[in-house]
Amino acid sequence: MFIYRMKVNFCPQCGEKVDDAFKFCPNCGLKLPIDETNDEPSTPSKLPPSPVKRSPVKRLSSASASPNEGSCAKRRTMDKQETDTLRSPSSRQGSPKGKGIKHIKIEPIPENEILTDNNNTNWVLGTLFTNGDNGVLYEAYRTSATSKKQHFLLKLVIDKWKKSHDYSFLGIPTCIAFGLHKYKQQDYRFLVFPALGKSFQTIINEKKVLLEKTIFQIVYRMVDILEYIHANEYVHGNITAENIFVNFDDFKEVYLADYYFAFRYCPAGKHVKYQDGSKTPHAGSTEFISMDVHKGAAPSRRSDMESLGYCMLKWLCGSLPWTGITKASDIMEEKDKFKNDIQVTLKQCFKKKRVPEVLKIYLDHVMCLNYEDAPDYDKLRNTLCDALGKTDPYDAVAV
Repeated sequence: MFIYRMKVNFCPQCGEKVDDAFKFCPNCGLKLPIDETNDEPSTPSKLPPSPVKRSPVKRLSSASASPNEGSCAKRRTMDKQETDTLRSPSSRQGSPKGKGIKHIKIEPIPENEILTDNNNTNWVLGTLFTNGDNGVLYEAYRTSATSKKQHFLLKLVIDKWKKSHDYSFLGIPTCIAFGLHKYKQQDYRFLVFPALGKSFQTIINEKKVLLEKTIFQIVYRMVDILEYIHANEYVHGNITAENIFVNFDDFKEVYLADYYFAFRYCPAGKHVKYQDGSKTPHAGSTEFISMDVHKGAAPSRRSDMESLGYCMLKWLCGSLPWTGITKASDIMEEKDKFKNDIQVTLKQCFKKKRVPEVLKIYLDHVMCLNYEDAPDYDKLRNTLCDALGKTDPYDAVAV
């Protein structure tokens, strides 16, 4: 169970989307809880649906993937406002200076507290797993049965996507329930998910060194998941190892969780425009967030892919050029240097070790995307397939 406090943009009773300024839900008439935070990231009214287990998938052909040394062949053309932000001294004066996000302290709720969701199902809080700035994660136990109708509808949607894309598994967790709980005069919104397994960050901490094929399998799965989320008009907004889970009961199952920073980048099929400073700067895990997010621009598809690239680099290399730096604006400057000369920086990161070709191709592609560009998901998957050799990306991950 994930518990958090943030802006209300859907009704906790009926689930319909509502405007931040609404005091009552226009659909069911429920009085909406009062928002007590300032300038928090947007969250989708509904999480993407969850998959069902699938049979093994046929590997994609790698014919379309081709190495590309140095900078990308077709350098991206930045949006005018994005260019002005990078070059104009006056624009720089208004850009983020490392103040970061205004975090709201979330007081944990004691174990054994009973929470009631929107379907009047009671949940008993168990062990507290994590307590972060954007929420607290608990083990939880259900005390009554819930309806299966929502799960059935979600499976119909995901099955259609699975068949059209020939996926073996798509690790988007099912949201079993959600609701609102009052504790010490504070409103806590909560989401309930099945147990997903162990976080990839925990696995990294325990093993210290990962096999390359394990990393490439994880990245491949994330590309699948992000393509699905992006196709449904959202971006995840905070790709980190802490938000990736491996099911230890079935090592073929890898999930992407925590949609706290998710953003609807393309409402009704119309992509939002690039606007520096339109959102809180540096929102998310500063080590991995994109340059757009550092500047306070709304994340787009390239933001997710950029963050995943930083993750892959750290998992392969052990650190990033800005690992250990705490000031957000300094991390932003280091990322800017990295993007200006990726191949040289990669050699510095790996020192005498070989830089994996798949990493070069991946970074060269995603760092060249314009704000509204769609990533070439097939190219990235095919490149990862080449790197995996005889290993199927949907085989059990070796952790």
